[in-house]
Amino acid sequence: MFNSFLERCTGKPGTSHGPIRSVIVLLGIVLISGCGMFDKKDDEDTVTKPADELYAEARVQLEDTEWEEAIETLRKLEAEYPYGDHALQAQIDTIYAYYRLGDVGMVKASADRFIRLHPTHESVAYAYYLKGMVSYQEDKSLLGVFMGKDDLSDRDATNMLEALDAFKQSYELFPDSQYAPSARKRAKDMQDALANYEVNVARFYYSRDAHVAAINRAERVIENYSTTPAVEEALAVMMQSYARMGMTDLAADSRRVLELNFPESRYLREDTGIE
Repeated sequence: MFNSFLERCTGKPGTSHGPIRSVIVLLGIVLISGCGMFDKKDDEDTVTKPADELYAEARVQLEDTEWEEAIETLRKLEAEYPYGDHALQAQIDTIYAYYRLGDVGMVKASADRFIRLHPTHESVAYAYYLKGMVSYQEDKSLLGVFMGKDDLSDRDATNMLEALDAFKQSYELFPDSQYAPSARKRAKDMQDALANYEVNVARFYYSRDAHVAAINRAERVIENYSTTPAVEEALAVMMQSYARMGMTDLAADSRRVLELNFPESRYLREDTGIE
């Protein structure tokens, strides 16, 4: 009876294997269709979005403080549209996102890359500024220490020197940029701190009768940080160190320079035996 039904439907003699074969064929069609659907979905996922859409997405992520997601989107934008209208701004925004993320190494690397690619662009001032800020904040806790009187002979001032150089580049190359006033102020603060660092190390050596080392450190202050208040004490260290070494002529020269520049200095009232 079942075979007769198949004969009426197909016009061919039926067998008990016919329905099974039909089901298998049907399943194959469904699977093929399904694969096509998945392939279509994969294609949709890999379709490149327009540059404007990618940049708008990155801006939203930045506003929502989604720094890692923003970096990924910005990098994709630059990779897909390296010569597009948003490529340059994407590079700047990437530096900022790394800065907010606290990734010191990537801030410096991204800033250096931007400066190398666009040496005359006005945004170079911002790249230098962020590079200075990340180094400044990395050693911000040491600023107070450098301004104090602790034993600083083993301190590493590398990050502070990098920050100072970056800030100076920012305002010297682009004196009219919006970042110049802040860069100047931070550079001055760091110069004062570094000068104090050097004079404190000079005092450290002086207290241990390492007078040549003390003089060398004091000279650094006078040569590199001549506009800072620390110059007064640096001259005093030189005067006192030369006196301790019995080099009276050089001690007297140091005293005259100190008196000329700081006539009210308390160090001039100290009895060093130098006239």
